[in-house]
Amino acid sequence: MKAARQTSARRLLQGLSTAVMALGLVAGTVLGQDSDGRTGSNGTMFGGGSSGGIGTIPSTHSGNSGIPQPGSGQVVSGAASGVASGLVPMVELKPALRLVGSTADLEAVITSTYSPDGSGWFQLTSLKGKERMSLEFYGNVVVELDREAFGRSGVLVQLDVGPSFTGGVAVLRSAGGERAAQLLSTGPLNLKLHRTVESGLADDGLQLLTRSTGGERASLTVTGLPHTIRLQQRH
Repeated sequence: MKAARQTSARRLLQGLSTAVMALGLVAGTVLGQDSDGRTGSNGTMFGGGSSGGIGTIPSTHSGNSGIPQPGSGQVVSGAASGVASGLVPMVELKPALRLVGSTADLEAVITSTYSPDGSGWFQLTSLKGKERMSLEFYGNVVVELDREAFGRSGVLVQLDVGPSFTGGVAVLRSAGGERAAQLLSTGPLNLKLHRTVESGLADDGLQLLTRSTGGERASLTVTGLPHTIRLQQRH
């Protein structure tokens, strides 16, 4: 069984390496449309109002479920980039955990979101013409997914790499000691989480480490639990 998992780990790492090398995407402008149909901050956002689909994440595990909702914890109001100087750390420059799917799927799959140190925030964006949502998390954030619901869903789990990390490196580590490293390009990197869960690799644990050419670092740890999949982002 262990040998089989190690073989699966090698294949997954190889697949991720291929995906990283194949990105080669051009970064979209803030108000423009990028490669997967996302609109900019002035586009149609879930939640509407002046929040532009932006909000903070609770600092404790409060049992909130489903898609986080913009509300009284708004971070900014009407800033084109989604960030106002002095209000939010510039963590949006780092690779962001990104979930893409229909509103119904995201509501069913996400069981909890919280930020251990209170630095977490999110942006929820409509994908133009695709009836799907893009939910991006910034800062130190934990996102827990219902394992069974995720297995049935079409939700994609990605790492959204910004221009500041282009030319940097991504290193994927498995619990079995397998590693893969590749250069980063701007764009969404599909983490193939469905395959990871099905193969049992998520139960052993995986960690994706990213580093920019300037030395900035971020990480995403995937942990499989009996009923949930735990994604912990550290910015």
